[in-house]
Amino acid sequence: MKITCLALLFFPLFLFGQKPKYGCLNISSPSGETFFLYINNVKINDVPQTKVRVEKMYKYSYDVKIEFADASHLTANRNKLFICNKSGIFRDFYYDIVKENNAAKIVFKTMPAVVDIVSEKDVFVYNYDNPSSAPTLVESKNNDSIVAIKKSAVVKKKKEIIKKIEPIKDSISSKTIPKESLNKTSDSSVAIKKSVVVKKKKEIIKKVEPIKDSISTKPITSKPTTKINPSKKINKKAKQDSIKFIPPVIVNTTPVSELVLVEPENWQCNNGWPMHKSAFEKIRNEIANESNDLQKLNKSKSLVSKNCITSEQAFELTGLLKTDENKLELSKFCFKYILDIKNYSILGKTFTEEKYKEMFYYFISH
Repeated sequence: MKITCLALLFFPLFLFGQKPKYGCLNISSPSGETFFLYINNVKINDVPQTKVRVEKMYKYSYDVKIEFADASHLTANRNKLFICNKSGIFRDFYYDIVKENNAAKIVFKTMPAVVDIVSEKDVFVYNYDNPSSAPTLVESKNNDSIVAIKKSAVVKKKKEIIKKIEPIKDSISSKTIPKESLNKTSDSSVAIKKSVVVKKKKEIIKKVEPIKDSISTKPITSKPTTKINPSKKINKKAKQDSIKFIPPVIVNTTPVSELVLVEPENWQCNNGWPMHKSAFEKIRNEIANESNDLQKLNKSKSLVSKNCITSEQAFELTGLLKTDENKLELSKFCFKYILDIKNYSILGKTFTEEKYKEMFYYFISH
């Protein structure tokens, strides 16, 4: 009895500790101008909207483009738009489209935890994991686009019903009554035929009525009706171990030069002088002779914290480490001691695993 009570007590905590398996992207136009959203060069909404929400996105970052319905406005582009935080945990990201100096920009707003319920009105919702399912709109009054989507769904359902009914009607009209079941008189044969047809029609009506009722009464919700288990599509190991989620490998197709680097917090070397080349090479060789990664990491941090270095020198220090985890820690530490931060993205070449490379790019661009 005690064991059962403890299991019931800790089971909600077990569920609460699970990491989300996908992220969501929300883009809105505060000025009320309608736009089309493109993700990785794929058009998301055929009808221009002011708010678009894309759900079930399993990659860390995507290339995003905004085209306004008014062709006179400039487009807004953002490569490697992230939907996870610096720890690689998926979140519900919100961005606004802002116009500054005759240019449109996609600006970060907030990133709460992922939710499955949309609280805002007039939001166009798209399931990125299952693009074949019909996109929906959160219901709002006096919205012609919502009515159009509902009507198209009803018409599609009616056509499916007609396809099912037509073969049955044909079979009724072409089906002959066995001779042995007919009486000799023509009146009795007609009566038997009529009774068979009436009985068959009643059976059809019973089957069709529930489907008609479901069409007229079933509301269109903000989420597609098709449910997909993300764990089946991501990773077999994630299915076996529901606590530990292993994110998918992302192929980095965006040139590093397109990253917009953000000035590091508490930048120490904005107007500093670089460490002398000969002095750096001497200490670098001493670090290279250390016996393990931890000693190399600590000695590199000690060197960097007392000097200003270039991106090339930081690249050499991270190259002395063996594990990507230690490389990421050192590259984050060095960022505020770098003189030429515009060249700092070259450190991405030192990583062997793609997920650490993505986390590094996210750190220097946010």
